[in-house]
Amino acid sequence: MQDMEGVDAEIHKSLSYIIDNPIDDLGLDMTFSTDDNIFGELKTIDLKENGRNIEVTDANKHEYVE
Repeated sequence: MQDMEGVDAEIHKSLSYIIDNPIDDLGLDMTFSTDDNIFGELKTIDLKENGRNIEVTDANKHEYVE
């Protein structure tokens, strides 16, 4: 998390918000995956096994940020 502050301040700010606030009722629709544009094709990349099907909640948000 500390490294992210120097790499991208906006992402660091977003991750800090997730850690510091309850997120279950915000309807953020976040999963343990990210979308990436690879040679013009949008691909979903799981951050952990089956991550695209695991919702980020208050119970697992610390794992997501890690």
